[in-house]
Amino acid sequence: IQKVMMDEHPDIGFKILDKVGEMTELSQAVRQHHERYRKPERPSDVRGYPGLVEGEQINRFARLIAVADTYSAITTDRPYRPHRSPAQAIKIILDESGRQLHPDAVDAFMRVATKCPDLVPPEAPPAAPPPGVPAPAPADGKPAPPNPPDPRQPGA
Repeated sequence: IQKVMMDEHPDIGFKILDKVGEMTELSQAVRQHHERYRKPERPSDVRGYPGLVEGEQINRFARLIAVADTYSAITTDRPYRPHRSPAQAIKIILDESGRQLHPDAVDAFMRVATKCPDLVPPEAPPAAPPPGVPAPAPADGKPAPPNPPDPRQPGA
């Protein structure tokens, strides 16, 4: 049921904003922010949704929202995986430029990100490994401290 709700949120947001006359372009951006720049080559690849447009047809604001949303999704803890570092997020975003994400939007994001240490710290620390997975040894050769307990687990 969560997957269905996730898939419907662009249309729900569109319906809400579309009722406000001066929000037409923004409502389209909300509807299209999960569309893919280029359709996948294989049917098994993940497709954008709701799957109405691609490429240059994607609303210009939706293109930017998609990049910001991708960055946020990667750098935020999820129930199924821990967050990744800002540097890892940037690499993934660059890899998806021209595939999932519109290249112009990625370029715009990178122009901002390279000037903002909060987005791309010079020495971004790696994301913590998942609970139960040992952390890699630090460069100084001393043993890594144990992972803190996962607060999502009972008894933590």
